[in-house]
Amino acid sequence: MPSQKIRNMTTSAIKPHILIRSYARDRHWLNYCLASIVKNSPNIGITVVAPRGDDMGVETTQVDPVHHEGYVDQQYTKLRANLYVPEGTTHVVHLDSDCFVLRDIHSLFVDGKPTMLKTPWEMIDDQAKIWHSITMKYVGFSPQFEYMRCMPLVYPIGIYGQLDSYLTNLHGPWEEWFPKIEGRRFSEFNILGAYAERFMPEEFHWIDTSKEELPPLVARQGGSWG
Repeated sequence: MPSQKIRNMTTSAIKPHILIRSYARDRHWLNYCLASIVKNSPNIGITVVAPRGDDMGVETTQVDPVHHEGYVDQQYTKLRANLYVPEGTTHVVHLDSDCFVLRDIHSLFVDGKPTMLKTPWEMIDDQAKIWHSITMKYVGFSPQFEYMRCMPLVYPIGIYGQLDSYLTNLHGPWEEWFPKIEGRRFSEFNILGAYAERFMPEEFHWIDTSKEELPPLVARQGGSWG
């Protein structure tokens, strides 16, 4: 079961850090992404994680593969984000290489809490509804909402250790089940979102997109793999 809830943060105590998991084929996208961060949110630190041996043209933390499918493997890094950010980080800001930051990332916080968008599954297009059953398989309950709405996605640092323990209790040691994930049937941000709303909803500023107006975009996302 989840451990004690994370304390709320005042605005002055927030210390976000950006985590980007990339790879060699996204190197040129990454350059633009990093430039956009420096321009629009220069006071937030950045860690780039890439597969061992990939030359990204910038300083990176390199990791060995855990899953043979790169799409799944990069999700492992994101679910273990607390291992790659500096001590003292209060929130991890997830960006992909094909994202371009448009405004200050601090605007994602409302009363010291990161904004989390959620959309009821019945409003999700049929092609994307596959992620509902996949998410349910791993979290052990049926989430009402889809949480992978747009980047950046921001989570308090404590969620990663709690989710780690939760998934271990459900499925066993990660090294036993994670490498066996079939195809691309995994959705890290839906798993994080479902866990967050079930076990630590007070840590987020929630916006139900079926009822509330969307906030201004903080980043524009492309589609490098497509």
